[in-house]
Amino acid sequence: MFKVRAVNSVGSSDDSATLSVLAAKRPDAPVSLANVQEQTTANQIGISWSDGAYNGGSAVIDYEVSYATTESFTVFTTVTTRSAIVTGLTAGTSYKFYVKARNVIGQSTQSNEVTILAA
Repeated sequence: MFKVRAVNSVGSSDDSATLSVLAAKRPDAPVSLANVQEQTTANQIGISWSDGAYNGGSAVIDYEVSYATTESFTVFTTVTTRSAIVTGLTAGTSYKFYVKARNVIGQSTQSNEVTILAA
């Protein structure tokens, strides 16, 4: 917390209002990314995750969900909950997923990747 006081040759002013500064950073990467088996079918995969240990000093705003069948990941969607259902998939195909969290400062690094079969 900071206060400011002006000083000149005549004297000094009263203290200003108190100013609080939040030293925030990007949040930790999400953890425990997993398949939600009840939501996974031949053409969709349900996933869920938990927040990392530290939100960076600012609440998580949303999560970016990415997936791939090869090394080239595609951002599927951005959600405000800690789960998503990825649709339009091909039956019998394995997909890799990762998630990033975002707060007012920026995005986290990616979570660990998980591979799930659309079946």
